[in-house]
Amino acid sequence: MRRLLTRFADEVDGSAALFDAAGKPIASAPDRALPEAVVDTARRVRLGSYRSVVERDGHDQLAAFAISGEPEAPTLALAGSALDRFTSEPRRTDPLRVLALTWQAQHAHERSRRVEAANDQVGEAVSHLLMDGGLATAHRTAEALRELVAKANADIGRISAGISTVLPLRD
Repeated sequence: MRRLLTRFADEVDGSAALFDAAGKPIASAPDRALPEAVVDTARRVRLGSYRSVVERDGHDQLAAFAISGEPEAPTLALAGSALDRFTSEPRRTDPLRVLALTWQAQHAHERSRRVEAANDQVGEAVSHLLMDGGLATAHRTAEALRELVAKANADIGRISAGISTVLPLRD
């Protein structure tokens, strides 16, 4: 994710930052304190006032974009003297899509790790239920776990398909 932000910062001759849904900076490039105007611009997009904002702050331009329509999706904020190069539709669409898919993939991976940890814990609980004679409860618990794992795998598959449509597969 940091490499994408570095590329955005280079593109606009300035800085790029990604904010989570609560407004906390996830990452920025270059790695330094963000100007208050950038934080404020991202906040307005995050609060749902706008899907994107482009404005001027002195000699720099500021922009913020919601990277997807999901409520928990982060907001990308940019500040730089060459922001016009990034704000045109073709220059912005694919990089934002890649950033959104990267974020979704990262969160799918985190969810997958949590599901694996839950799988281990529930598997142990099912074993104890079987040893104690709770056959029906063990079966219900195992079935619920299978559904959870299947949903997590479907989410990862959906994200992989999205990445494949944006980034052509190479041999």
